[in-house]
Amino acid sequence: MSVGISMPSATSIAQSVKKKLPVIEYQSFLRRKRKSTMAGSAPDCSICLQFIEPKDHVRELGNCCHEFHVACIDRWLDLGRFCCPLCRAAVVPPEIFLRERLSILKVLLFGNDLVARSCEYFNSE
Repeated sequence: MSVGISMPSATSIAQSVKKKLPVIEYQSFLRRKRKSTMAGSAPDCSICLQFIEPKDHVRELGNCCHEFHVACIDRWLDLGRFCCPLCRAAVVPPEIFLRERLSILKVLLFGNDLVARSCEYFNSE
């Protein structure tokens, strides 16, 4: 029996997650974190294993604050991988995913009208 509920696809979740992850120039990320490009080893993107140049644009993950080239982490997310490729922490706080599951439960309990008015879970913040 179908109740007419469309489950969010990995692609729609990935798009929503990307909206939550900031895109910044790597040198701005370093300044904000008070890190030097010369401190320690050369910064590599753990996905493509290429050097991250100061002018490259990166996304900073929400929980662990690791950074990756925008194109690399976007491909990672598009594949439905919502954990950090480096440390396996969730890319965004778990309450975002919890709210999504709660909105599905609301549809089952109260119908589509209530949820349509109240569950802009990524854009409401």
